[in-house]
Amino acid sequence: MSEDGSPVAFSLTLNATDLDGNTLIWSIENPATNGTANASGTGTSKVISYTPNANYNGSDSFVVSVDDGSATDSITVNVTITPVNDAPNAVNDTASTPPETAVVINVLNNDTDIDNDSLTITAVTQGSKGTVTHNGTTVTYTPNANEAGSDTFTYTISDGNGGSDTATVTMQLGTYDIFLPMIVNNFVSAPDLVVTNINASSDLIEVTIENQGS
Repeated sequence: MSEDGSPVAFSLTLNATDLDGNTLIWSIENPATNGTANASGTGTSKVISYTPNANYNGSDSFVVSVDDGSATDSITVNVTITPVNDAPNAVNDTASTPPETAVVINVLNNDTDIDNDSLTITAVTQGSKGTVTHNGTTVTYTPNANEAGSDTFTYTISDGNGGSDTATVTMQLGTYDIFLPMIVNNFVSAPDLVVTNINASSDLIEVTIENQGS
């Protein structure tokens, strides 16, 4: 039988005879270690069921006993559970970055695989406010110029055995500090001062005042 995230029971019919014609009573003498076996009731044949524990693979066994009221007999049932790959679990992430600054995100840090397979990033989608690249183990997000606010993109991981999953990364983009110019009113009372030159180059306004003698 196969290991599965939702185990499915298997059944096996066992037969027994009694020369005296006594009623036969079935039971589990030694339970399974890695699953649940069931055998109860009476009769010359009995359906035995076994359900492995979730995500277990390997070997297991249990002992079935039949009793006619005066003597018992038993049989050991050996079970082999073959492994089945389970898909990895990709978990959503959040990250932030200053304006126009690329950031490397270790998106695999919170992703898991119940089979302990090595996980790799196989694909990414693009954000609306930045570009996304990957190298198989990390993701790099580079915001576009003059962008702020939030952005999202997705990435897909693989366990190398056919299992994959996709998660979303939410980005918070930083903003520049904006300083507004300040206007200062300076009043000078100087009837004898005359402006002779104004230089308005760059962001600085220079005013040259010469005192005209009387």
